[in-house]
Amino acid sequence: MVLNSDIIRVLLASADLNEMRPLVLNIFTFVVSASKERSQSLCTYIVTLLENVNKFSHNSGGDSRLILHGVKCIFRGASILCSVEDEFVEWRTDVVMSNLIAFIQGRAHELVEELANSSSDAQSHHICDSFNWIVIDAFVLLLPRFQRHCQPIRLWLRDNEGCVDFVTLPLERASLLQISQAQHILRSLQVAINHGTEYDSDTYYDSDDDESLLVGRRISVEWTGGKKYFGSVTAFDTTTRMHQVRYDDGDIRSYELVSKSPTRGRVVWDLVFEK
Repeated sequence: MVLNSDIIRVLLASADLNEMRPLVLNIFTFVVSASKERSQSLCTYIVTLLENVNKFSHNSGGDSRLILHGVKCIFRGASILCSVEDEFVEWRTDVVMSNLIAFIQGRAHELVEELANSSSDAQSHHICDSFNWIVIDAFVLLLPRFQRHCQPIRLWLRDNEGCVDFVTLPLERASLLQISQAQHILRSLQVAINHGTEYDSDTYYDSDDDESLLVGRRISVEWTGGKKYFGSVTAFDTTTRMHQVRYDDGDIRSYELVSKSPTRGRVVWDLVFEK
């Protein structure tokens, strides 16, 4: 089988669909199994895709959600590559994760430089949509998922417990709004790694997880004007795909909190991490 760039692009773009994941994994297994050369080539191509995602950002019309969706697909392809079980699985995981972390570390330092050179809040908010932040954001969001669903990566993280510092150290100097959530995820993951336990899924949610997992969670919802209101998700309608939110003042509203299409508008919300 010839693994050309078009095939890889299609496979990685499909990696976030549940029905495609087994097929993608089987193809990856067939392609790279028992071959360091093919594994190395695929890993190199994954990093190359990441490096060039920003060059194709004009195809998204500047929509950062579309770019984030594409980057997450590429990262999922990396986790699938690490899931191929053969005699080279430890070597392959080390190569994939080491390359990804080196790449993300470079982007984290570039992001900090961007922040240091920004002279206004408007510029700082623009940096939130920059390629460097989108890549870091996607990796931080998916790292717990890698740990939960990919045994080789989970073991690699435990054997290299200081690896999450590649983001936390440079981001300590940053002040973007989203960074507090990124640092929370990384700190929670670090605690799990240090104690040899699973990452606590109750502190994490990704758009590919079961929507019903949000029921019972505390969230904040941003209303017109930027003001945030707090409440709890009390129900999920499997027919309409709408979540019911009961606000702390007793008001009840229904929202599509999770949209499988990155092009569809949705309410601006976030999980509330309570100590």
